Amino acid sequence: MQTRRGFLASTAAVATTAALVGIPILAHSQSPDAELLALGAEYESLLATSYDHPGEDGMPEEMWERFYEIEDRISVLEPKTLEGVAVQLRLVWCWHANSGVEHRYGAQRDSDDRTKLFWGVIQTVRGMGATA
Repeated sequence: MQTRRGFLASTAAVATTAALVGIPILAHSQSPDAELLALGAEYESLLATSYDHPGEDGMPEEMWERFYEIEDRISVLEPKTLEGVAVQLRLVWCWHANSGVEHRYGAQRDSDDRTKLFWGVIQTVRGMGATA
């Protein structure tokens, strides 16, 4: 099993390589990362639910179980496209963010430099998809 630190390093390496070769982000059902993209969409939905219903009683236990299953699956899939890397970057961001505000909205004015850089990389990857 890979550590979160190792996962972050390998994901960053993939993102850097993808950025250098300019792989476009194109979401479609025939994507080589279809499973990763579907898991990412479900993860985002569960994140939104957790934000809207904070606290221990916010989401039912079975939703939290599914949330952690999705995290585990996303962390072990090998992305084949930049859109797959973006799904993994979102997961790593959720593991990294220090505050609820950062977690939900990204780096803030008072975030540390590493957090701001990390958020900037995520925005760059997303932007590459928007311009492709």
